[in-house]
Amino acid sequence: MRLNVLYVDHLPKFGGSTRALLNILEVFDKGELNPVVVCPEGSTIIPYFEEAGIKVENTKMCWFTKQASVRILCSYVFCLVKVAFFIIGRIKKYQISIIHANGLIPLLYSIIPAFATRVPLIWHMHDILDTGLVNKTFIRLGGRSANKVICVSKAVKKRLIEFGVKEEKCQVIYNFISTKKSEEEAGSSFRKEIRIPESSWLVGMIGNITFMKGQKVFIEAMGGILSRFPDTIFVIVGDVQVETDEYYKNELIELIRQKKLEKNVLFLGFRKDVPNIIREMDIIIHPPVLPEAFGYVLLEAMNEEKPVIASDTGGIPEIVIDGVNGFLFEPNDAMSLAERVCRLLAEPERMTRMGRNGKSILLDTFSPELSIAKIKAVYQELIAQV
Repeated sequence: MRLNVLYVDHLPKFGGSTRALLNILEVFDKGELNPVVVCPEGSTIIPYFEEAGIKVENTKMCWFTKQASVRILCSYVFCLVKVAFFIIGRIKKYQISIIHANGLIPLLYSIIPAFATRVPLIWHMHDILDTGLVNKTFIRLGGRSANKVICVSKAVKKRLIEFGVKEEKCQVIYNFISTKKSEEEAGSSFRKEIRIPESSWLVGMIGNITFMKGQKVFIEAMGGILSRFPDTIFVIVGDVQVETDEYYKNELIELIRQKKLEKNVLFLGFRKDVPNIIREMDIIIHPPVLPEAFGYVLLEAMNEEKPVIASDTGGIPEIVIDGVNGFLFEPNDAMSLAERVCRLLAEPERMTRMGRNGKSILLDTFSPELSIAKIKAVYQELIAQV
């Protein structure tokens, strides 16, 4: 018998948490699961799910900010209630057995529907939030309301427990990527597309352009790298997800101009052929300046046997083992980042060895089979309790 599960997502554009959800639904046995996704009206994520043959229901949702005027707070409450009633309607329409909230905001939308319909609620947490009072309040509320909390890393679990979520409710289930999908994809040469000779080193980072991702740190490290390896080309893949990040993007462009790096830096915007791009890079950089829960690009790099250099923060050390499949460095330390890049560029054999180590770690720890089996077990546990 197929299990009817309602997945709630809130992102207006494709991001890491949506990627995690899509991966789960693509890999999950279609004979065991009947998924329905609720997401924002007009979201760019809708075609991804529809292309995978997944039923999508959309409604108008709020994009929450830190502004806290009475008018804004009232609009948030109205939005939460309105979306809650929409979700209740879908629970009845599709005879839903489990609600799977894909993040904190989706959880807030799902609390009233879960309570009203007595349907078990799973909170899938993809973030490490700061220690502000508002975050603590919402996390404690979520911890009390959810029947089970899936944490994408041990670092996420640790933060939730610090905020008062019961440890017995939390279970670490790592995100994953499909290794088969990447191996089957074939595309034209990325180096030819951007007209970069094979003799040049290609170092890049991939992710949404936003302060916490650390593109500024990457740019500040470039001068130190070019002083030793002047033919290096740097690639930044990704774009802003919300309008408030446009200022940061413009700041990055101005920083490149000030440092006279225009000939060595390429902004590529959002790309769908990320595996093909990574395949032709030499080193992948992942320099978040704030604790990050996971880091999908690290798995993508490991799948293509590329070494990674990443910030030693959040859940990243659970993926990157310093000196084994890459290097870790202190967040926001551009000099340290440059030193590690130069160390690898000077030792091509070490780069190759680290890339192979990364592939082994990926297959052993971040496989689809392992994570899907754990998610199935969570579903079965909750259904048995009803």
